[in-house]
Amino acid sequence: MDRTKQIELQQRFSKEIWEYLCDKNLGCIDVAQRVGKTFIAGNMIKTNCVGEKILIAYPDNQIVSSWELAFKELDINTENIVLTNFSSLKKYVDNQWFIFFIDEVHDAGSEKELENIGKIIDNSIYSLGISGTLSQETKNRLWELFVLKVFLTYSAEQAISDGIISDYSITIHKAYLDDVIKTKNKQGKLLTEKKKYDNYSFVIEKMKREKKNFMFLALQRNSLAQKSIGKRKKCLELLKQMKDKRVIIFTGFSEQADNLGIPSFHSKSKEDNMLRFNNLEFNHLALANMGRIGKSYQNLDSIILLSWTGNEEDVFQRVSRAMLLDYKTKIADIHLICIKENSEIKKLEKALSLLDQNKIKWNN
Repeated sequence: MDRTKQIELQQRFSKEIWEYLCDKNLGCIDVAQRVGKTFIAGNMIKTNCVGEKILIAYPDNQIVSSWELAFKELDINTENIVLTNFSSLKKYVDNQWFIFFIDEVHDAGSEKELENIGKIIDNSIYSLGISGTLSQETKNRLWELFVLKVFLTYSAEQAISDGIISDYSITIHKAYLDDVIKTKNKQGKLLTEKKKYDNYSFVIEKMKREKKNFMFLALQRNSLAQKSIGKRKKCLELLKQMKDKRVIIFTGFSEQADNLGIPSFHSKSKEDNMLRFNNLEFNHLALANMGRIGKSYQNLDSIILLSWTGNEEDVFQRVSRAMLLDYKTKIADIHLICIKENSEIKKLEKALSLLDQNKIKWNN
């Protein structure tokens, strides 16, 4: 990573953002991972907001450490700064704020969260949405809800060109849902996972035609796909091919990580296999918390993204974070396992549409 270039970008973007906000009062930035969005905001705070009331909101408490690091390194007095997650914003809707930062703004999803964000924007002199993962659909939504216009964009491809993040190669491996092993569904019927998936899809399409809310069923179908036997089998095939390579497998569930038959690490782990992996005691490690993808994993050959639990932007963000890790060749060798069903393939195609298609290979 070109640290000098990174600092130059942070300082330049801070200045450009503040000039825009002084003119328009509110807006949104879409800046690639590793540029240092919290440092960009921190530079603005240190230069333009000393002594003012500042509110910073985020979807996940894990993000707090990034802000705290920026404050520490930039020597920022945090006396007038409030940090809170989206679900707790109601406590601050009646306050007046000099500036309101909405970190990972694309993750604000519930009706109540959106309502509270809108109220706080109205009570703030300046408001800035921050993201590195904005689809055109989300950009349109932010404009319609809050009149938040994306005025600064710095893509992953630009970050690669500037030496901020690793170049990458992505391989998509398709896996089939199991159509042999039967387990009981919620009604007690014995069905294969393929049959369960097809049943979900049938009902979802029917509800779409009837203009009914099908999101709960879509989430259940997605969970079935991510935990599928077919995905596990495909992952084990890849690991066999990569037996002499250093590989991390990112899963969405602790039981999924534990069932791969290799060392695993997650919140319930009794042994620190992550430390042992970095000490070169073994080559393969399964992790069950994608939030840990920003941690330090050394001398990697490849990573495998076995599952994802969110929308297209969530998939793109996970791939982007994978580019930040330490690879022997300095090129991120990323493998994704996708169920061979139209809904899953379309979601993945849409998520990866922002990346260079010449660097993406689809395997059957």
